[in-house]
Amino acid sequence: MKPPGIGEAISKGLEAAKPHFVTLLIGAVITMVLMCVVVGILCLPGYYLMCLKAVRGQKPETGDLFIAFKEGLVDHLVALIVTGLCCIITGPLFHRSTFLILDKKMKFADALKQSMADTKPQLVGWIIFYIVVSIVGGLCACITWPIGFCALAYGYEKAGAGGAAPAPAK
Repeated sequence: MKPPGIGEAISKGLEAAKPHFVTLLIGAVITMVLMCVVVGILCLPGYYLMCLKAVRGQKPETGDLFIAFKEGLVDHLVALIVTGLCCIITGPLFHRSTFLILDKKMKFADALKQSMADTKPQLVGWIIFYIVVSIVGGLCACITWPIGFCALAYGYEKAGAGGAAPAPAK
């Protein structure tokens, strides 16, 4: 499976983030503040969910940040640890696992296998995509997080979850 074009993903990420920017910005700030304490890292799956909803034209809610505490805590924790340990080079192999756990309700081992199988054939393209989108997501951190994370969600959505993401609701 080939990653979407970087420009396309960032453009779609921006398009998806715009109508929900305040909610996504609040989610980014809450996640960053909570990441200062160990438990805060568990807000990342919820932020992924917020961005996936935005890409799908649904309304993200700040309460989504706490999804990992409500369902799949162990799977989310393992996915975050593995993804964090393997960040830039192997991160593209694993980052889809978080989306698969959220979206398809998969267990970590199955999500990891699926993520690797989907990504491996185009690994170099996904590494470049992941690095560039991560840089965009990290610039002026909480301002660009919504765009960068929505670009990641768009990459997930376009590459396998549902084909091309629908235009965000206006």
